[in-house]
Formats: sequence, structure tokens, C-alpha cells
Amino acid sequence: MIGLEAEMAELRMGMLDNLLREIKIRDNDEPIAIGVSWGFRDFADADQLDDAIKQADSDMYARKHGKKRKKRLQHIGLEAMVTDFPLPQRS
Repeated sequence: MIGLEAEMAELRMGMLDNLLREIKIRDNDEPIAIGVSWGFRDFADADQLDDAIKQADSDMYARKHGKKRKKRLQHIGLEAMVTDFPLPQRS
């Protein structure tokens, strides 16, 4: 997000993720969850852009796989093993 530091962008997207967990649709009794995949990295100039994109992409896929793992564990009844997965570490 241009003009927004990666940490703040992640915070905002985390809030959006929470809002999209139980969306009520007209004429549907059960709420649905909408998933959003995202990753952000800061960069200072155009020379760093390619690396920032690659790191953000990697973060996005790590987060996405963590969410899928969490869903699988909940689905098979292993809720006790479900923990919030950590955000990717900044280098």
C-alpha cells in the first residue's frame, strides 16, 4: 500500500480478516467466511522493490498455509493444537 508502512498495512488487513469471518448473506441462514490473501514489505527505493515483492509474496503464502492448517486441525477436532500462527519475521 503506497504511503503506508508494512506494519500498519498488516494491522489493517488483520482487522479486515476478522471482519470477514462471518458475513451474513441475505436468504442464507449460515454466515460465510471470506478469505483475503496479503503480504506487505517496506522498501525505500525502486532498487529494493523486487526483493520487497518477493518477501511480501512469501509472507502471503506462509500466512495462507497457516490459515489452511488451522482450519484442517479444527475440522478434524484438534482444536487444542490450534494456535495463532506468528506473523512472518521482518529481516
